[in-house]
Amino acid sequence: MTASETSRSSSVSAAVRVPDRLVVVVATVLLALVVNLVVWLVGLAAGGSFEHTDAGTVASAAPGGVVLMTAGPLAAGLALAALLSLWWSGFLRIAQVVGALLPLATIQGTVVAISTPRALPRW
Repeated sequence: MTASETSRSSSVSAAVRVPDRLVVVVATVLLALVVNLVVWLVGLAAGGSFEHTDAGTVASAAPGGVVLMTAGPLAAGLALAALLSLWWSGFLRIAQVVGALLPLATIQGTVVAISTPRALPRW
């Protein structure tokens, strides 16, 4: 293989990587969105209301909320990781760890609220 062939093949592989990463980001966001909407529909069919009280007003986590809370953060995080991996391929390992730990950090308040013992009312 000559130097020009090596140069051409590396530039072609670099040009192919960006669309591949875009496809991965879009496919992952769409798959997560479908899974979350199915979970929401199963909960709705089981009798869940998905309503909460916010400042005295009842608000619903309708499908729009599921779409927004799924697609927005996931697309932003994956796109950022894909772009930074073009600069440094080792960034993907860091993104994998952060991507696994960050959702756990966001549910910390819920876990604490569920695990905190409360006094039972006296009947």
